[in-house]
Amino acid sequence: MGAFVDVSFPSSIGAYPNGMMGEIVMPRPSIASTPDGKIEQRILTASEGRYELRLPNADNLSWYRVRELYEFYLGVGGWANSFRYRDPRDYWNSVAGQALGTGDGATTDFQLVRTFQTAGSAISYSHTITKPAAGTVIPYIAGVKEANRFSIDLLTGILSLSADGSNSVTAATSAAQCKLTTPNNLVAGSCVYLTGFTAPWDALNGNRYSVAAATATDFTVDADTSAIAAYSANGGTWHTLPQAGEAVTADFTFDWQVRFDADIGAQHLALEQIVRIGALKLLEVRE
Repeated sequence: MGAFVDVSFPSSIGAYPNGMMGEIVMPRPSIASTPDGKIEQRILTASEGRYELRLPNADNLSWYRVRELYEFYLGVGGWANSFRYRDPRDYWNSVAGQALGTGDGATTDFQLVRTFQTAGSAISYSHTITKPAAGTVIPYIAGVKEANRFSIDLLTGILSLSADGSNSVTAATSAAQCKLTTPNNLVAGSCVYLTGFTAPWDALNGNRYSVAAATATDFTVDADTSAIAAYSANGGTWHTLPQAGEAVTADFTFDWQVRFDADIGAQHLALEQIVRIGALKLLEVRE
């Protein structure tokens, strides 16, 4: 069985070479007809399509690039193993505001996907993304950036939010940036969901805010409470995990996990006389 080799296809070869064609190809269903031939039956063979890259004109690469490609082909074991490929086109390598799911107050893990949908259309297609690029994933909860309390698995594409942080509020300030007194382990850049306040502080209920500053005993959020009467045992609690109905989204850049799907020959390479290297084809794999 082949393995995933965590190396990237040489970007110098993949940057808009002549004749490049890359897209997701949907699986062809198994097609059969009823005995009378009047009704066609289509049975899906896979739940998602597969990304494919084809370079019919790979022979036009320079001798140096051909050697680089051929040695990479040998190094990853030809067809045997998979590796990362970054499509040079933004449409195929990055996404902003991608919907990942909805919170329920308990779920911590969300799979990265790339959804293809025309604005205003009810029809969409979501493709599982398993190989995000390091340092590019930025999650949002209800549209508020979460800068700290998460991790990303670069081999599965699973976004894991930290376990829920929660505690009771014992005091709050009426200010342009509200300071909440409560035990916590938050840092600036985290975000919190507020609930359980009584009037007139109930205006904060059901809202998520970014943490501007924090100590072990209080934190400040970007909520203007200057018009609210002084806090007086008005309750309140906070949570970090997405609560029921809160959308989880993310911005990220990603690679495709692919393998070679065509042999590469390089006769007379040592003599710097390229006769033919052949067409190049990469095919997405799951493993």
